[in-house]
Amino acid sequence: MKTILLVALCFALYSCESIADKPVSELETNVQKVVNHCLTCHSTREMQRGPLLEGLEEWYLDESIDRFRDGHRGTHPKDVQGLLMYSAIKDIPEEDIQLALEWFAGQKRPEIKAYVKGDIDKGKVLYKERCYGCHEHTMGKFFSRSPDLYKLEDWYLLSQLRAFKKGWRGSETEDNHGASMKVAVDDMNDQDFKDVTAYLATFQQKPE
Repeated sequence: MKTILLVALCFALYSCESIADKPVSELETNVQKVVNHCLTCHSTREMQRGPLLEGLEEWYLDESIDRFRDGHRGTHPKDVQGLLMYSAIKDIPEEDIQLALEWFAGQKRPEIKAYVKGDIDKGKVLYKERCYGCHEHTMGKFFSRSPDLYKLEDWYLLSQLRAFKKGWRGSETEDNHGASMKVAVDDMNDQDFKDVTAYLATFQQKPE
């Protein structure tokens, strides 16, 4: 009886193991293929790459994928990164993508290198005035469904702010979140973007 209980307990513990606890090589073959497919661009292997996905919020990754799949992002002819992403995921089974996102979200966020130059003091003021309410305040994040900006690489964050400003993002039909961002940054200039991005790049953890 003790042996049976021990086996049952071990099976239960094994079954509860999170997919995020496994290295890529131990993932199911279909999930492993999707993760490696993503890492082709979302890693430091290539000069022209997408943002690192490890440690980002799973709901944010999930919503981002949904927007690409639904054609609410990545369809503007000048949004080169978006177009590549839209093309890269459109034929991947939904279940496999969900498991891959769970794996990425459960990984430790890698140390992020700062590249964008800007006035950090001015960026702090801009962040508190323009970004904090939706991207950090608890209630603001809940209602606006806004991601943690400090987790995003500075070059990627800057490129997306510019895309919203130019209308390459936030102009697609039914992209309500994107439309809100487009309005929010409409009166900001490129130096503002660099300043707030440079400020956020000083944090590896949540800003105090």
